Amino acid sequence: MLSRIKQFEDSLFAIKNQFRKLQQDLVLKEDYIKFLEKEILICNEELDPLHQQISDIKSQLKKVLQTSISQEKYIDYLEEQLVVFQENIDTLDEKIKIISSKRNSPDPYTQSLEEQDINMANLDPIIQID
Repeated sequence: MLSRIKQFEDSLFAIKNQFRKLQQDLVLKEDYIKFLEKEILICNEELDPLHQQISDIKSQLKKVLQTSISQEKYIDYLEEQLVVFQENIDTLDEKIKIISSKRNSPDPYTQSLEEQDINMANLDPIIQID
């Protein structure tokens, strides 16, 4: 019976030692968890301004993109207007050429009236044309 009591005491001692080691391990793990939680808080404090900057930059980028799209549409509009203006200029150039060529060539109607005036003046020297 003594040996059984001794065996029981040894087992109890081993269990107590194992329990103490587990308690120490638990304390170490809890301390490490607290350390990690502090590190996470520090990281979050450092990340919060960065998250805000990212949000601001996204907003700015969105505005720039919208502005760019608007400017691109405006450029397209201006290019269309330029084509219309160029077509108008080309049409006006053609009209100017036609008018200019008519001025430089004798008008048959005007020329015929001038010839009639000369002929009438030659017919009757007494008649004066003012």
